[in-house]
Amino acid sequence: MKKVFAGYRQHIRNELNRRRIENHYYSMGNDKKSFGARWIDRLLSALFVFFLGLTAAVLTFDNIYLALVLGTVITSIYYLAVRTLSRRRVTRGKERLVREATVKKFADRVSGMSDRDFCALVKSLLEKSRCFAEMEPVEDSGESPVLLEGYFNGNRIGVYCMKVDGKENVKLHQLREFVEICTDRGLNQGLYITNGYFDHSSKEYAGVLEDFMLYIGDMDSIYTAFLKKDLYLSRGEIERQIEAEIIDTSQAFEYRLRKMLAYKRIRTYVVLGLLLAGYSHYVDFTVCYIIVSIIFLSLAATAFIRWNIEKYKGFVEKEIRLEQNM
Repeated sequence: MKKVFAGYRQHIRNELNRRRIENHYYSMGNDKKSFGARWIDRLLSALFVFFLGLTAAVLTFDNIYLALVLGTVITSIYYLAVRTLSRRRVTRGKERLVREATVKKFADRVSGMSDRDFCALVKSLLEKSRCFAEMEPVEDSGESPVLLEGYFNGNRIGVYCMKVDGKENVKLHQLREFVEICTDRGLNQGLYITNGYFDHSSKEYAGVLEDFMLYIGDMDSIYTAFLKKDLYLSRGEIERQIEAEIIDTSQAFEYRLRKMLAYKRIRTYVVLGLLLAGYSHYVDFTVCYIIVSIIFLSLAATAFIRWNIEKYKGFVEKEIRLEQNM
């Protein structure tokens, strides 16, 4: 029986965590409204739709039984529609937050790389995509490889890797220089890839070239072409990290709430107990007031001990977790 009860509690806990995670994705990371509050909003809106459908059916058909059936059908359709839209929003929110976390993690890793290391990373990603082959540096000026040359879908192509800081934009003259280098080497295709972005004039220039096929890849392209396909970072690992942070944040909030309520409860019991003890000297039935005062003070002591036991338990559970000791 104890195991069944423990399993049931664990199931409820897992279900609550799942709802918290879905609510986090639904709100795009803004957790000002809890999943419980959203559930109440949906319940009230469903009741409102049912009432409107019931009223309209009664006024139209003047039959309460038919009105109940129509109201139930309309509410069911509304519920299914809201549920479908909510799931789509959860999916969009999850994709957005995973993308932001992945891009940030990639940017943090790249920020500490040299130009040569970034070029080696891009070369590795291109080869893992299986669209590029035989990528080799053909010009090298010390620390910065100038050009990679290889095959893209069977055609010869030149690739330039530009590492920038933050969200710095690649300028038009930089693209023109790259195109000239590729043309001098007899190439008619080129890929300019950067961990930043391209300004408007650069994008316009790449789109109007006629005798040269210029591909441009910015941070968005890197995510879509490589990172989203687990060619460098594990998407599953990032999802697990996000969801662990959601649960930890939720548990920290619940801990602060329980702490606040515990101290308020203790303070209330103590104040009531002392007031009754003092008041007992001015009224009849002094013993009864003193007994009630002792009960309140005992409740305060019990609440204090219980909170410290719960706090110690949470501390121990945190200390024995592996990630806290690595």
